[in-house]
This record gives sequence, structure tokens and C-alpha cells, in this order.
Amino acid sequence: MSLTISQARDDLLSKLGVENSALATALMLQDVVIALNGALQTLQTAGQDYFTRQVLTGTFLAGSSFITLPASAQAVIGPVRITSGPNAGQALSALQSRGEADQFARIYGNDTAWGSGSLAEPIAYWIENLRNTNVGGDINQINVRPCPVPPYSRTFEIEVVNDAPSYAIADLSSGTTQIPVAQNYAESILLPLARLNITRSSQFARPELLAQITADAQTALAKLGLAGGFPVEETPEPPRATKG
Repeated sequence: MSLTISQARDDLLSKLGVENSALATALMLQDVVIALNGALQTLQTAGQDYFTRQVLTGTFLAGSSFITLPASAQAVIGPVRITSGPNAGQALSALQSRGEADQFARIYGNDTAWGSGSLAEPIAYWIENLRNTNVGGDINQINVRPCPVPPYSRTFEIEVVNDAPSYAIADLSSGTTQIPVAQNYAESILLPLARLNITRSSQFARPELLAQITADAQTALAKLGLAGGFPVEETPEPPRATKG
């Protein structure tokens, strides 16, 4: 079972000397939120594999050249699978570039026109990542382009990894909501990073814990490959000796 929000809250509050969440002040709870959100954002910058995956469902509308995934989607992992129509159950082939999508009809359909070709059952798709200027806080818009464009509406499913959530104080009381971090990383990476963050709270007054918390966080960062900074810094090669 994955780590719940309330379990993470109680763990972080204990580092502030509070063993009963009902006794935590608003300032303490706010610092817990900041510590937890900061750790989640660190995991997101490190890569998508640290978050649990989700299967999204959607619909390609008849004649529509693309569908936009929800703003919460961070990256597409699996292929698009058609779930309705004569090709229900078929996984579409992934195109590798915008050029392939723009010239799909010419490359694969023996057509002379540009674009994805005449209306027909999709057999391929391309994932388009664009800068999003319409939705506040989401800079990346992910579009899924079917090729060819379907003549009738077709439902599909696709596997994605979502962005790191952003919690508020009101969320901390949930004992059932699970933090969407893969189980292998919840205790070994997420919590050590969040514990280090909570030591920066003005309410932290347990210096005897600081050395161990810092060491655990450094181990977690090393697992993320972030110990040298982000992006990951490459170790320079030693100078080569040359004969004069």
C-alpha cells in the first residue's frame, strides 16, 4: 500500500516534536505542506519513473486532427490503443517526428497531399508537446494526433505519468488519499527529502536529528542522480599525460 498524505504529515510533524496532529499549529502544518510539495517537485525534476502511472481514456472526434490531454499529464508512456470501432483493441504505431505526421499521407498512404490523409481508421499517432499559453501553471500542452484522422468518433486509452500534485493544508487530514509516488520510492526517497525540507522550518528544534536527516537526504539525492546538481553533472575525465 502506498504512503498516504496523513502518514507523511505525521512523520514530518514528529520531526517538529509534535506526535498528535491535532496539536499542530497552522504554521507547522503550512511548513509540512511546503516540505512535502518541495520533495515531490524534486522527484518530478529527476524523472517520470518515480510517479505511479495512470491509464487515461479519451475520444478522437470525427474529423478532428488532435486531442489535448489533461493538464495533469506529465508524459505519455504507453501507446495509444483504440477501444471502439472496427479496430477496437489495436495499438497504434508511434510516429517519431512532426515530419512523419505532417507527411503521413505521402509516406504511408501513397497520397500526393500533405497531412495525415483522407478520413480513415487511425493506424498511427504522434505525441506533440507544445508550450501552453492558455492554462496558468501548466507550461506544457500534450496533444495526441491520430493518423489518419478518423471519420467517426473513436474512443482510446493511453498510459501516462501525471505531474507532481500540489497539496494544501486542507489535504493533510486525508487518511485514504495516497501520494502518487511509486511504492519503491516513497520511504527511501520522498520522505528523506521531505524531512530535510522540514528542518528549515522555524519550528524545528530537534538538532539531535539533523545529522541523520541530512545523511538520509544525501543518500536519497544520490539515488536520484542529483548529488552534483540538476541536470546531472558529468564527472570530468582526468587529464591525460603526454610525452614532451
